[in-house]
Amino acid sequence: MECNMSPSKKIMPRQKNQKTKPRATKSKGKTAKLHKIKKPNVIIPDILRQIRKRKSTRNFREFPMDAAAMTRVKTALKAAKRLSAAFSLSWEIDKTSPVGSGRIYAAEPKKAAGKPEVLVEYGFQGEAIVLALTGAEYATCWNAVGKALVAGSPAVIVFGKADDKGFIAKTISLVIGSKRRKSLEDVLDPDGLLPAMDQIRVLDAMRIAPSAMNRQPWLFRVTSKNEISVKKLKGHPRWTFIDLGIALCHGYAAAKALFSKAKVKRIDAETYSISW
Repeated sequence: MECNMSPSKKIMPRQKNQKTKPRATKSKGKTAKLHKIKKPNVIIPDILRQIRKRKSTRNFREFPMDAAAMTRVKTALKAAKRLSAAFSLSWEIDKTSPVGSGRIYAAEPKKAAGKPEVLVEYGFQGEAIVLALTGAEYATCWNAVGKALVAGSPAVIVFGKADDKGFIAKTISLVIGSKRRKSLEDVLDPDGLLPAMDQIRVLDAMRIAPSAMNRQPWLFRVTSKNEISVKKLKGHPRWTFIDLGIALCHGYAAAKALFSKAKVKRIDAETYSISW
């Protein structure tokens, strides 16, 4: 190969491991500057961060509930929004819980105790409190059985500060931990429409909702571009209806954050829809 160069210029051998500067490329007669391609900024609403951050904690450390701590918990109670005007739940805080730093619960309405609608309402309101507590840096766990349960209440929300997992907690996590959750395909009705990207975010927010033994007793179906139905599957009647309410809370919160509006409608005892 022939090379045309001035005799006064010499080609110096490149040193080993010597880095070469990137060359500028030319475009339309002008030298284009090298620049990094920035990734587009994706704004993630706080509630979606809380949904992702929330996890069931089974080991709590001692944490004194002083006045400031109690104020944060009381503020979280205000997050409980009613799903139906037919039922009123009065949430209480008990600092004498045998587990965690306290527990939150509400008594079922005597005339409607055990009804599916009440249990769905309980899960819906209670999970809104859980997400608010998560935002306030508290660890939480739903308890429908065990020593923390309160008579007349279908379940309690234990809260406090998470401790390093002990042997028992690790064993429980291995058996029923979040890693064992079903994929979105497993909880999505194949007879429904294909979900759009924003709908997938709503669906996934419901998919990762807590449930008894992490069994995820739900089936989601995309019915239109602005509606998703949620159906309860078979299982323990009391637990699965509470789980249904918890999933609806996640779906409602995600839809409202993404579309600025959301509505939950009861179709039948086991099926609800979320629209926006």
